[in-house]
Amino acid sequence: MKRALCILLALALTVFSSGGMAFAENEDFRRNNDIFLYDPEDGICGNINEGNSADLSGSSAYARLKDAVSKYGETAMQMQRVYGTPWEVVFAQMQKESGVGTAGIAVSGATNNWLGITGSGDAGSYISDSGRAWAKYTSVSVSIEDWAGPRVLRNGIYDNAFAHLDPNNYDLDGFIRKMLAHYAPSSDGNNEEAYRQDILGFINGPIAEVRAEKGWPSSAELARKENIPIGGQNALGSDVSKDSEAEYNCDTTGDINATGILLSWPDRTHSSNEPNPAYKTALNSEGGVATRKQGDSCSIGGNSCDAFVATVMRYSGADEDFPCCGALNQLNYMSSHPEKYLEIPNTGNASDLKPGDIRSRSGHIEMYVVLEDGSGRIASASHCDRTADHGIGFYADSSYRIFRKINNDI
Repeated sequence: MKRALCILLALALTVFSSGGMAFAENEDFRRNNDIFLYDPEDGICGNINEGNSADLSGSSAYARLKDAVSKYGETAMQMQRVYGTPWEVVFAQMQKESGVGTAGIAVSGATNNWLGITGSGDAGSYISDSGRAWAKYTSVSVSIEDWAGPRVLRNGIYDNAFAHLDPNNYDLDGFIRKMLAHYAPSSDGNNEEAYRQDILGFINGPIAEVRAEKGWPSSAELARKENIPIGGQNALGSDVSKDSEAEYNCDTTGDINATGILLSWPDRTHSSNEPNPAYKTALNSEGGVATRKQGDSCSIGGNSCDAFVATVMRYSGADEDFPCCGALNQLNYMSSHPEKYLEIPNTGNASDLKPGDIRSRSGHIEMYVVLEDGSGRIASASHCDRTADHGIGFYADSSYRIFRKINNDI
């Protein structure tokens, strides 16, 4: 639960007719005014100048929040369709929790966790100095699903808040009030009304500006236009917990690149025989390498190159017939199915590759993936030596043949 909120100092905010606060337009909102924001790890104030939010170009807090909305708005709207969570609230919370990735645990070590989510994410966890575990994620998009879905807002605790979101009588303010009664209650020393005003200010200020620029609907408009019921595709009271096969499955169907990233650690600091939670789920899913007991113990355990690529291709739905195991077997499979795989000349240049392209030779197989920041990485594992990660950048190697899945829509 959230502790005492920080008082915003030295800034006059314009009050909208809705009662919410708005940012001062064309102003370096927090940075230039030494405004402090709530640090969810320590319950104290942290300056906005601490850290930088990844791949957002805005030079001010106001601009960074707009950048985040532009970049992840469609993801948040999809989560509203699936779970019913008002999409603008996601970004208001990003600002409250971490200054959109610039403060608190987001810069201390909880990678891509801009929403203050505790526990373990699809990239493991970060243990703060206080001993508390904070979720780490392979992308901000995955963290948005966790926060808007089963991990936080759809865990059952906030169901009375969702009752305000009937598409024909949408009461966003009522949702926020009821949400805060559990999320940042006065009993924990929080000022619920000040918190509410902050959220409304973010929604009616920079978030509304991006909506206008892009022609996007508000959460109320989206619910009404698409007749999104309370709880979205998962009605209140239904089991939306992530089961063993659905855990961390963040809409990667058919997307080799996204699945390759999802099933691999972001670096090589983890135990060689410990696949990340998403990869472990995929290995044990229907048709998974572990479920079907394919290959040796290393393949079944996820620390083998052939098992990793086979799992990505099957779990994404891109090619459910992709063989496992044996790198040479996989090379022969791709080269003998030109209706499925197009062989690409190996020029040694990443600019000639597309996300999800597979590099294959008789003794090893790996894939080229591109992260949200545009950086190209090699996602791979090594037999009995290393589980899957995308911890190294692209490197040229003429010994590989390169294959591209036909109709790989990425």
